[in-house]
Amino acid sequence: MGYKILLVIQPTIKKIIVCLSILLFLNISIVSAQADCVDLIKRAEQAYQEGLLNQVKIILNEECVKQLVKKEDKLKAYNLSVLTNLYLNEKEDAKNSMLKLLTLEPEYMYDSTSPIEFQRFYDTFKVRPTIVVGVKLGVNMSEIQSLKAFSIDNTQPSGTGNGKFDSKIGIQFQVAAIIPITKRLDIMTEIGYKRFSYQFSNRLFKFQSLRFTETQAFLELPLMLKFNFGNNYNFKKNRKPFLNKLNPYVFAGASATYLLSSTAIAIRNDTESLTPLNLESQPLDMKPQRNALGYYAVGGLGIDYKSGRSFLNFEVRYHYGLQNAIKVEQRYGNQELAFGYGYIDSDIAFRNLTINVGYFYPFYKARQKKTKLK
Repeated sequence: MGYKILLVIQPTIKKIIVCLSILLFLNISIVSAQADCVDLIKRAEQAYQEGLLNQVKIILNEECVKQLVKKEDKLKAYNLSVLTNLYLNEKEDAKNSMLKLLTLEPEYMYDSTSPIEFQRFYDTFKVRPTIVVGVKLGVNMSEIQSLKAFSIDNTQPSGTGNGKFDSKIGIQFQVAAIIPITKRLDIMTEIGYKRFSYQFSNRLFKFQSLRFTETQAFLELPLMLKFNFGNNYNFKKNRKPFLNKLNPYVFAGASATYLLSSTAIAIRNDTESLTPLNLESQPLDMKPQRNALGYYAVGGLGIDYKSGRSFLNFEVRYHYGLQNAIKVEQRYGNQELAFGYGYIDSDIAFRNLTINVGYFYPFYKARQKKTKLK
């Protein structure tokens, strides 16, 4: 019985030993190949210094480069391959090597001491991102401009005594996209959620005080042109380490909004009447009395700080409302609000100041400019 078990086990052990031997051999081969490739780069650099350009091409074969583990080693190999092919006047091979280099590292930085042939050839490639995407988060404060006053009490032609608007802090969140046109000009667009509120207070008939607080939430879609004073796509090692990471900019454009919700709370206090009265409403739906679409002129300034491939952003923006926010035909639609609390909508336009911080990440597609090489 023991003899039969031994006969079964022995072939299994042999198979395991064979498999382990193969794996060990493959591992040793891979490590050896990688070590040889690193050595080949050194040999290629030496051959390049000696002017043996054809030998450099043989040494830096694609199979060897693929086996390199370190990104830095691959970049050295492609850099050397570009220079070699340029000096051999093999421009198509030089182009392929440069595309591989820029695909591996889209923000490749060359030294100011790099050969002028490499710098000029590099400049024939598009190194700006195809698109930059990011997110922004911030706060806002609204300013209300009264276009025409309405009230259940007498209104004053000058606007004095027609009540007062006070702003409150709101929040916003945006998903943004930037399309670089040149190193100075970008197209910016966003889709965002914004929430803001304001308070209107007034004194009616010399004995009644009114407070009306409204909160709106809406989607916003701006389209803007951005002018950069700096350059987020300046990939040169000799640039100053901090100042050239900063990119101040200004921008201007237009924005459209869609109202998602509008709620308000009205408070009435009759303190000087014979029968004092204090009323506070439940949240009131004001959306039927508001225009669903809004249009704004937009302008502002900001600064980008480049950190690695991504960059951080700080921005101040001003929105100038171009239309009446009130749906005129529904001004007297809420009878409870008018006769119970003494509030009627005046014609108003919104002005909005926002402060944002953001994070952006660029996406690249290596390609050569559509110009003929000299």
